[in-house]
Amino acid sequence: MDIQHLFFDLDYTLWDFEENSKDVLYELFEEYHLENRGCPIDFESFWTLYFHINEKLWGDYAKGYIQGNTLKVKRFWKTLLEIDINDMDLSVALSKEYLERLPYKKQLIPDAENILHYLKKKGYYLHIISNGFNKETHIKLKETGIINFFNTVITSEMCMKSKPHPSIFNLAINLAGTNSCYSCMIGDHVRNDIEGGKEAGMYTIWFNNNNMHENKLVPQADKIIHSLMDIKKIF
Repeated sequence: MDIQHLFFDLDYTLWDFEENSKDVLYELFEEYHLENRGCPIDFESFWTLYFHINEKLWGDYAKGYIQGNTLKVKRFWKTLLEIDINDMDLSVALSKEYLERLPYKKQLIPDAENILHYLKKKGYYLHIISNGFNKETHIKLKETGIINFFNTVITSEMCMKSKPHPSIFNLAINLAGTNSCYSCMIGDHVRNDIEGGKEAGMYTIWFNNNNMHENKLVPQADKIIHSLMDIKKIF
């Protein structure tokens, strides 16, 4: 194994999307008094509802069924409809506030900065491949103080294709000035990161941070880790 370039997923792998998203949604839930505008609902129930709708719509986006701008508003509109609030203007306002605030949240996955320091010191070239938007992705990296670790940052918006489509991996590898045989994809998502990376000819490391069942789900991952510091055992 002659790996020189390490390509990281961002959300859920380095940047704690769930905690950061939940933090912003709690602010909006309180400021817009959503608990009493439709069916009475507490924040935890609202968060769970939004989370599942958002996951479904991101899946549709990854498959090319919907555009990014549609996703941004539709996740709030569908969540509000579930609690009997049929208000497109409110959906647009929540979407705008959410997107403006979210990238500035600073919670990283445990040991994210430590492992990046370690890998950079070892001489590896580090990169990001994210199914995200350009502006928000760069803000996240800057606000958390980790942007200088990375030689390149590739987003699905830049490529106009999302992981696991081979185009985004090929673009990332080409912009890094390397070849797939010298490249490793590290991420939490089985289909997007691991299957996509393998199909692009990359070495893959599945970050199983949710302790999902491993034998059935990811037989093709070259390595499986349960914390980011486990990467030290590989590189």
